Amino acid sequence: MKNIFKTMLCAIIALAAISCVKSGPEKGNRLATPDVGCLINGTSVILSWEPVEYAALYEVSVDDAEAARTDECTYVVTDLLYSHEYTITVTAIAANQQTHSNSRPCVIDVEMPARDIPQYREWYPTNGAAGTAISNNGRYVVGTFDHQAFILDLNSDELTELSDIELNDVADNGIAVGSSLSTNINGVPAIYDNGKVIELDVSGLAENLTMGALTSITPDGKYAVGWIWDGAETYYTTQYGEYFPICYDLTSQSISVPAIPATLPYYSKLAGIAAKAVAPDRSILGYEASLDMFSIIWTNEATPFDYVYFDYDDQYNPVECLGDSNNLFSAKGRYVYGKGKLYDDNGYPTEYPAAYDRETGEMMWFSGGSVTAMTDDGIVFINDAPYYIGTTSYIVDLNTGDLSTQTPIADWLALEHGMSLGSYIPDGIIIIGTSEDGKTILGITNTMEGWLTCVIKLDGVAME
Repeated sequence: MKNIFKTMLCAIIALAAISCVKSGPEKGNRLATPDVGCLINGTSVILSWEPVEYAALYEVSVDDAEAARTDECTYVVTDLLYSHEYTITVTAIAANQQTHSNSRPCVIDVEMPARDIPQYREWYPTNGAAGTAISNNGRYVVGTFDHQAFILDLNSDELTELSDIELNDVADNGIAVGSSLSTNINGVPAIYDNGKVIELDVSGLAENLTMGALTSITPDGKYAVGWIWDGAETYYTTQYGEYFPICYDLTSQSISVPAIPATLPYYSKLAGIAAKAVAPDRSILGYEASLDMFSIIWTNEATPFDYVYFDYDDQYNPVECLGDSNNLFSAKGRYVYGKGKLYDDNGYPTEYPAAYDRETGEMMWFSGGSVTAMTDDGIVFINDAPYYIGTTSYIVDLNTGDLSTQTPIADWLALEHGMSLGSYIPDGIIIIGTSEDGKTILGITNTMEGWLTCVIKLDGVAME
């Protein structure tokens, strides 16, 4: 499979007709304001100006960032964002502060150009990690496999590979959550923020931490959920089971355990309960491991959980339910998707791909392996086999009212979006996540070279 991750990157060079507006020569001993011009090159801005008499240095600042100083008459501002506006100021600093005062700043408003984003990008991290999640804004991708991880900024194409950590989700600001394995080989709930791994101190909840992880974070990067496994018999393990859910408020740096109901038909203290995903409104999705894996939901951490969808007879025997340890929210939280179970007369379940609409209360059943991704506007991605075992995704569009017609991913891209990606995904890909607007989708596939992670931009630029 052709790797075009690097070959599709192109520099955008544009001349910005921007300069300082001055009211004439300065009076008194104030230095003249630098007359600055700039050139935009990709994500950099090249500034240049004529020397200012009696100036020793020049101060350059970008928005509210700390100012940089240079004794040259050129300066390059790097690592800016496409489609973003910046205010840059350049000030001449007097050599002798007793005889001259610094100039007034030259203020430059710069609007960075939009980036031509290719429709398809793929990459093989050298550490073998595979994609696990994409941020709601479609900017960041995280991946993990066998104690290895990566985080990719799709704006700057900066790929960071990590060891002794696994990453499960990422916020719109690039804060990722997962499990650190540096101090505990089985994992400690952790956050990855700006190059730093921060392990959560859960000693106040677990007397004998066996393992744990943060599994999901809100798009604003302020609230995360996960679970911990305690090897000791404590208040929480007697209430929830050997493993129990946790919530972490990144603003207050506080850890809490969400509320538990007094009774439920199949709640068991002998198993465990875990938090799996969190929606933007901080409702929490998890699963209860008792008779079976039943999907549960907290409207907030202070309100006891209930089943997402659980139908049972008058003897409390299950008839059908939504339940699996990999079930997730759609980006805005409208749908819960993954797997459900239909039970026969003897109480034996058969698993099917399923999704639940929280707005309408409708439960939807499909054929195949599992629903591995879903947009809030009703596009369903169904793996042809159980998660990570299948080879490609099939698409069901709920807007048509037809739940039985499944279109292979390559055909759907061609028919609905005019994209000819057959040569890049001849064997298909498994779609495992989408951005909030549904225009950026994340896929993986297992190849002879290892796990291939790819991103498809539905409104991107056609490839050559």
